[in-house]
Amino acid sequence: MLVFAVLHTGEIGLLLALGTVLTALLESLFPRLRAPETPQGIVTLQLAWTPERARRILGAWAARGWLGRARKSVYVDFPFIAAYSGTLACLGLCAGRVAGWGGIMDDADAHDFGASVAVAMIAAGACDVAENLALLGVLSGRYAPWTAVMSSFASTKLMLLIVGAPLAVIVVVAGVLDRVF
Repeated sequence: MLVFAVLHTGEIGLLLALGTVLTALLESLFPRLRAPETPQGIVTLQLAWTPERARRILGAWAARGWLGRARKSVYVDFPFIAAYSGTLACLGLCAGRVAGWGGIMDDADAHDFGASVAVAMIAAGACDVAENLALLGVLSGRYAPWTAVMSSFASTKLMLLIVGAPLAVIVVVAGVLDRVF
């Protein structure tokens, strides 16, 4: 995992800052798909798991004329995936650097931690791409097997993000606090 060592900490910080801005800008392009049947918007469809549930969700959106919005959401998601997964990978690398200089871990463990979080964030992005490809199949009316495939990749992506990103933030904050106090 020494490939991650080629970036200087300042470069990682700059990429993290730029990625955060790009992610926020791209997030603003997503059409809203929240309705009583879909309280979490498109995430409700991503986690539908069954063709029957996916049909009900798409039926509710079709009744509102929102199927075009759903397709747009998938296409906007592709550059968003690159932005957020790259940004979170940089966060993981920062966490590794901070863990090392903050004394939370020895340098080798800190490097491995940062690289592991970075790889997990890239893997989350890869799962998101696979989820989107399956989602396009569902939006085209091919519910089986694409609904279960979509939900499987969505769940894996969410698990990686829910564990990896907060862990990286906690390590960064702990390292900074340890260094300051």
